[in-house]
Amino acid sequence: MVQQYDKEKVTFYRELREKVILQLGMKEDHKKIVSFLAKVGIVGIDEKDKVVHVGVPNEFVLTQAKKF
Repeated sequence: MVQQYDKEKVTFYRELREKVILQLGMKEDHKKIVSFLAKVGIVGIDEKDKVVHVGVPNEFVLTQAKKF
């Protein structure tokens, strides 16, 4: 998927990722953020609606559901 983007778009998405992580870091515990990001991946990007679809493995969902 990344091969479809030119250098400007790749740079934009990297900067966006950094901004999102920094914003989350001001509100959440950094250990939780790193743990979550280590287990998920981007499934798709809808540029029209400006939405990033994040995929989460079933095992991760089950471990989180057991906590509640």
